[in-house]
Amino acid sequence: VVSFRLTSDLRAALDDLRSKGDVSIADILRAGLGLMSPPIEEAYTNGFTSALAEVYLRVCYDCEDEVMAFFREQQEA
Repeated sequence: VVSFRLTSDLRAALDDLRSKGDVSIADILRAGLGLMSPPIEEAYTNGFTSALAEVYLRVCYDCEDEVMAFFREQQEA
């Protein structure tokens, strides 16, 4: 058991982080101490792909080929 005091803004940020996913205080400490790295590349790829899908479906009515070419280029990088 570990007990420590937090500032109100740090506590709010911690609570916000925990509410967004299945993340424990121990997981946050492990990541902060470098004992576990968060899946940053996977999260970036998922976010990028999701945003590009939105562009493809909602914004670009005649530029689908350009969007797909950009996507393929990013996948190769």
